[in-house]
Order: sequence, then C-alpha cells, then structure tokens
Amino acid sequence: MANMTNPKLRILETAEELFATKGFDGVTVRDIAEQAQVNVAMINYYFGNKDDLYLGIVESYLEAISTVAEGVLAQENDPRLRLKLFIQSYVDFLFSKAKTAQLVLRSEFQDDAHIDRFVSEYFAKNQITLENTINEGIQAGYFTPVDPKLTAVNLMGMMLWFFAGAPILTRIPGMEDYMERYKDQFAQHTWNLFIKGLSPRERL
Repeated sequence: MANMTNPKLRILETAEELFATKGFDGVTVRDIAEQAQVNVAMINYYFGNKDDLYLGIVESYLEAISTVAEGVLAQENDPRLRLKLFIQSYVDFLFSKAKTAQLVLRSEFQDDAHIDRFVSEYFAKNQITLENTINEGIQAGYFTPVDPKLTAVNLMGMMLWFFAGAPILTRIPGMEDYMERYKDQFAQHTWNLFIKGLSPRERL
C-alpha cells in the first residue's frame, strides 16, 4: 500500500509495483505520477528521471535484503542453525516481494554502470559472511570439507533461480503455479537438500 503522507515514498512504492507488474519499458513517468497522485515535476525533483527512479527501487530492495541476510548471519552460534535461519529468512523476503525480486535480478544482468557499487555495498559482504559460516561448520566437523566459495554460490543459486526463473519455469507443463504451490515447502526443501549434501553426521 502506497505511503499516503510521504510523496517520495509514495512515488517509490507506486513505481516498484508498476515496474514489477509491467516491466521497465511498459511504464511511463506519467503512469507513475497518476497512480501516485503527484505531478511529473515532483518525480523529476526527487529522482531526476525514470532511470534514476528505477535505480532507487533496485538499491532500496538490495539494501533491504542485505539487511535481512546480515542480521540473520550474525545470529546463532551453531553454523547449521544459522544457515537454516538464513535460508528461511531469505526465502520469506523473496516471497514477500516476488515480482520485485524478478525485476531486480534481471536488472543485475543489464545495469553495468552500477554493478560495481552494488557488489561492494551489498553482495560482497553477505557472500563473504556466508562463506565464513560454511567454513566454520567445516572446521567444527558439522559439514564435510567443501569449497566454501562454491558452496555459498550454490546455495544462493538454489534460492534465486526459483524466483528469477519464473518467466521460464511457469511455461513448463505442470509448473504454471509452482510458486504458489511450493511457497510453504521451498525453504525447508532447500535446507534438506543443502544439509544432506554438507553433513557427514546425523541430519538436523
């Protein structure tokens, strides 16, 4: 629901909804202004142009999901429980903004002008913390020896493809409604696969 008292937030929330539903090219600044109940000049004042508004949405999303990941990875002494909580929290966030997640993930393959900053400010820190958590589990004997970097990449790929691949996966016969059908199972299923591959001991 768009923020009715703060016009800048109202513009961001409205644009996020429209971009997620119609894509970047399917939305005009006038469309955003009309639905946000502001004039085009106000959008230009706050964001400059449609490209910068889109960038603001992407950055706001990355900041939010990075905060979720960072907070979870700072919890729990047991790296197994930390990873399980990370998967559940990350998946919950992605489901809460599924269309925006698809939009942002697509943008990461297109927006070369900003990718270095996104990596340094958001992706790198969480990737390294995730690697360290996996390595901690290996050192404690909870996980079988694996490459922590590749394992972190594999885990993120397991989660993100579920959302980023929706335009493809929903066209496969029998998968039209897979996101809704597996919403309550996906995090636990991901954890089960991941821990069975990592753990040389009794399963959690």
